[in-house]
Amino acid sequence: DGKLRTISGVVKDEATNETLPGITVSVMATGKTVITDKDGKFKIDVGGENPVLIIKSIGFTSQSVSVKGRNNLEVKLKQQLVSLNEVNVTVGYGTQKRKEVTGAVGSVSGDQLETHPMGDINTSLQGKIAGLQITSNSGEPGAGATVRIRGASSVNGSSQPLYIVDGVPINTETFAGGLNDDGSTFSPLADINPADIESIDFLKDGTASIYGSRASNGVILITTRSGRNSKKPTLRFSSNTSIAELSRTVGVMNGPQWRSAYIDAIFNSTGQMTTKPSVIDSLNPNFSKSIDWHDIMYRQAIQQKTDISISGGSISGSAGKYTANVSSPGTTARIQRGILAADTGFTVNLATGAFTENVVVNKRVTLQGNGKDSTKINAATATGNIISIAADSIALKDMYLEGSPDSVTHLSATRGIYINSNLKNLVITNIKASGHQYGVLADNGATVSGIA
Repeated sequence: DGKLRTISGVVKDEATNETLPGITVSVMATGKTVITDKDGKFKIDVGGENPVLIIKSIGFTSQSVSVKGRNNLEVKLKQQLVSLNEVNVTVGYGTQKRKEVTGAVGSVSGDQLETHPMGDINTSLQGKIAGLQITSNSGEPGAGATVRIRGASSVNGSSQPLYIVDGVPINTETFAGGLNDDGSTFSPLADINPADIESIDFLKDGTASIYGSRASNGVILITTRSGRNSKKPTLRFSSNTSIAELSRTVGVMNGPQWRSAYIDAIFNSTGQMTTKPSVIDSLNPNFSKSIDWHDIMYRQAIQQKTDISISGGSISGSAGKYTANVSSPGTTARIQRGILAADTGFTVNLATGAFTENVVVNKRVTLQGNGKDSTKINAATATGNIISIAADSIALKDMYLEGSPDSVTHLSATRGIYINSNLKNLVITNIKASGHQYGVLADNGATVSGIA
């Protein structure tokens, strides 16, 4: 039945039987909504054989009411009690109940950060805390950001807040990234995986004074996940894929337009026509072809992020173990950043594709490729080592190392893998190397097993 009919009713409190004004009444099928008047009454048009009304309001439990041919309804809502005592906020060196905190503080849970899964900590926090301003320094992965709590506090000095991770202050100044001086920067905050964060608390006023003068711009307290007292370990897994591309590009001239603009510019400047042959000749190969440099330099990029963690604990202690993944292959020093971000004992997984960089492995990690026919590392320079091993107990597995095309003239100075002297317990498995004087070069006293 598609005819509309008018349903009237009244909404009351189940406990007191008093009428309730300002209650939202909506039709489930159409979304049409009305509000009860000062006497708790409402009228709404419905259609269909068995329409359903949704009755809801803050402080009451929502109800779904089936009309079933009735024209007058009486609905009683049950009060919903919400306790604030269970919300804890980290303040200073302890925690307080939310309702007991008198200072200006804010808090973001790890579940809230997961609503922005592809970003780092800074981008994940944008728009989530009142008075917190975050401006990215660049679009480069791992680059830092300018963070302000309640605006800038100094003209010449730093206005960055103090960051404390699990009770330990950390340095958040950006530093140069990559082995080559390519101008890239890297923020230590990029070392922290948002999936590893349990909560972030913000101290905006005098509550930060417990941390001294460094807290004059506010404090950001980061608490990471840890093992819980439980009989069984907890496994957390998440995987996200996104596509990144330029939303707007700058308009550029094609070849003929550039020639015309150049001729006009010379004439306006000197009053004479240009005599440059490459501009005058419309068939000159330098300016006759139109090349869209934006299309060549920028492309649609696929970003992938996968996180897996296993944690558990007992009364006597707790532990957590995490695996890092490096995706979006390219020319940026992504592998080196993954190693910098990894803790001792991590496995740094490399995605399928070609990376272009020279890497220094200086901590006990496993560098795991996706197969020597799938994961490839190209040399970033014509000389030197693609991978330099500078610590004990490092494993390299399943990848292809290819020298630079310019390495032919410098063949005596190239190595796929170089191992410092006297290193122990190294494992190299399923590695293919070409375009080098030495595939693997180990200094005196180095011990390597499993070469294949």
